[in-house]
Amino acid sequence: MRKIFFATCMMIEIISCKQKDSSNNSDVGSSDTLFNKMLDDYYEQRMKLYPLEATQNGDNRYNDQLPINITDSYKDTLHNFYSHFLTAVSAVDTSKLNANDLISYKIFTREMKMQLEALDLNLIVGSDVQSFYIPFQQFWGLPITMGQLGSGESFQPFKTEKDYNDWISRMKQFSVWCDSAIAQFNKGIAHQYVLPKTLVIKMIPQMEAMTVSDSSKNIFYGPVKKFPSDFNDSLKRSLVKKYTQAIDSFIIPSYQKFTLFFKNKYLPAARSSSGLKALPNGEKVYDYLIR
Repeated sequence: MRKIFFATCMMIEIISCKQKDSSNNSDVGSSDTLFNKMLDDYYEQRMKLYPLEATQNGDNRYNDQLPINITDSYKDTLHNFYSHFLTAVSAVDTSKLNANDLISYKIFTREMKMQLEALDLNLIVGSDVQSFYIPFQQFWGLPITMGQLGSGESFQPFKTEKDYNDWISRMKQFSVWCDSAIAQFNKGIAHQYVLPKTLVIKMIPQMEAMTVSDSSKNIFYGPVKKFPSDFNDSLKRSLVKKYTQAIDSFIIPSYQKFTLFFKNKYLPAARSSSGLKALPNGEKVYDYLIR
């Protein structure tokens, strides 16, 4: 999983470097120029599709967005996205690329093909790999990431009033993501594509821990316990009220839904086996992850 994360980060770093190179070098050939522009376009469109990744990269344009990225329609969006750029990179004349660009070309081409193959296997490849039928588990996934970001100790910024309002927006959208995740888990049950019971048992207390209503103990109150020094008292009171409302209305109910769902429906349907090979297409998924 971490190797995939490293590979993705490496590709983004390549794109970032190419953006800098293209802005500093006016003598590149026409093929180089088209290739660099394609990488720029890819980065711009990818940040819109993966706003959490944008935030982590220090690109704050989409800090208020949290797409419902586990639905069938979003899967189609991703397929169109990667197909478009595979076609675009295939049209590049590699004979006119320098040695560094040729390496970038090969990495990028492989990444597009691997992403499309993942979608064919009903997988989403980001910082980790997950199935559309298993939107998260005890080690990774948005409900875990939300807690990390909501604590104010991760890469979500909390320096300005806009930063705080951006996170409130993401908290609101998380409740919609939660409902979609439960729907996808139910599809997984129908297709016998489920987590092992031993893992589901560990997820239940994780979800319960997020339902604490005591503001002194709930991790999502972190940002309003350490306001920037330039925030006046009126702004602080306003934000505390907004955060309390958002946590009570969107965060706690979402984790309560997950808790009840895992206890009452998913755990009884979870499998006694372990390992990917016990799942439909498990051997193909395993082979994909190796590569």
